[in-house]
Amino acid sequence: MGQHTSPARQRALVAAWRQSNLSAARFARAHAIHPGTFGNWIRKHPLQPTTPPPTKLMTKLLKTS
Repeated sequence: MGQHTSPARQRALVAAWRQSNLSAARFARAHAIHPGTFGNWIRKHPLQPTTPPPTKLMTKLLKTS
């Protein structure tokens, strides 16, 4: 049976992979993680969409309401 990796550690490794220039499989092997397991973590911890900054029109409309 393999080791358990906490969700926080999984997120940290996925974030580190996204910052690297490595393929997921190469990154996984470099960190002694089975590539299939690492692929599951990538799907489990997707990028969180960022909210775009408000446009000038949006800001103007918000100020007048």
